[in-house]
Amino acid sequence: MTNNVKFVAINPNYKYRLRPSVGFVPLQDDTYDFFLSSTRVSKKLKIIDKKLVEIISNLDGSLSVNELKEKYKDSELIQNNLEMFFQKLYDWNCIENFEVAKQIENNPFRRVLNFFSDFLKDEVIIEKWKLLQNTTVCIVGCGAVGSWIVTLLAQSGFEKFVLIDNDIIHESNLNRSLFNKNQIGKPKLEALSENLLKLNRAINPIKFSEKLENTEQYKKILENLPSTNNLIVINCADYPNVDTTSRIIAKNCIILNSYPP
Repeated sequence: MTNNVKFVAINPNYKYRLRPSVGFVPLQDDTYDFFLSSTRVSKKLKIIDKKLVEIISNLDGSLSVNELKEKYKDSELIQNNLEMFFQKLYDWNCIENFEVAKQIENNPFRRVLNFFSDFLKDEVIIEKWKLLQNTTVCIVGCGAVGSWIVTLLAQSGFEKFVLIDNDIIHESNLNRSLFNKNQIGKPKLEALSENLLKLNRAINPIKFSEKLENTEQYKKILENLPSTNNLIVINCADYPNVDTTSRIIAKNCIILNSYPP
């Protein structure tokens, strides 16, 4: 498998800090655990030099790499190895550029961005987040599972939705979906649209009152969507069963992805 992750070299003139969601935990025999708490990933390093331990323990973005080397100029190990050490931590997404970190902290979706930072380099995190934020999400089935997924995505910053469902809200729906008693009898599409609008007035979902029953029907829905380069389809429909709806959706998504750009 080809690795498409671009190598990014640290800049010794930049200031870096330990990412807030990364724990720096001493273990045994001079081994330290860099614990990425958002994704529960551990990266272990043996660090014998206590000055390196001191640097990481106090890495708050106040000093650049070059300034740290100047501060510890009496240490030959730090002079020769600090940049390589920082590069390893940067490659592991354990440290971040302090200027980018400030941008993330000022973003209302900073916790989402911080989660993505476990996978992406800080120099592209904002760009990739905007790309994802502008993705159209098509939800097939807006009941027990679909209403939760749409709401959580909206709370995370997504704004473009396509909703497919033809059912109304029954009292029995209330114990497992994000509807309330005042919405009983309403079409799920309309009630969910109301809920989304309360979260973000920029959200105006495209709605299809359809029961997914065959491939051709779903193909027509996809063909009537506004042109988009990024489309995520999530199957939450269970009629007549999940296997059937998944086959219909998967077949059409493969066809859609084969269209010329």
